Amino acid sequence: MLAKPPNQVKISDVFDCLEGHVATVDCVEDENYCQRAADCVPRQVWEQIQKAIENVLQSITLQDLVDRAKDNKNVSLSNINGL
Repeated sequence: MLAKPPNQVKISDVFDCLEGHVATVDCVEDENYCQRAADCVPRQVWEQIQKAIENVLQSITLQDLVDRAKDNKNVSLSNINGL
């Protein structure tokens, strides 16, 4: 995976390798975890939260992190120079 250019490595791939699949709560991962899972409104909300997290992780690459770090460094340096 890291043999790819940074703009082709998604944070979701890194996360999966290091931590495994994103799991917010047990019942989202395993519908059989609870007998009420099919009708559980909080579980439905947790599913949405998990999908949102997954979407964010899939939308960011290693290159995005590098670029953000550079931008943050430039902002910090400009604040220091302005003192």
